[in-house]
Amino acid sequence: MPQDLWHNKGRKRILKMKERFRHGYDNVPKILAAHAGLDHVEAGQLIEASLDLVLGNDVTAPVAINEFEKCGAKGSVQPR
Repeated sequence: MPQDLWHNKGRKRILKMKERFRHGYDNVPKILAAHAGLDHVEAGQLIEASLDLVLGNDVTAPVAINEFEKCGAKGSVQPR
């Protein structure tokens, strides 16, 4: 296979992947804005959003929950 042909196939594949990921990232700000009650959000913006689900692992979740409770935050964290 000639080098130019291989290069073009690889380039097309990369462009296709970029296009697919770009569409996925377009939805993230919309979802975050909806959960934060805002019209729009921007990269780097700090928001307070309602969460449907919170995941944690055995190592960091207990520490995070303790810190959450220590700072006096109100809300529920219910490990399953």
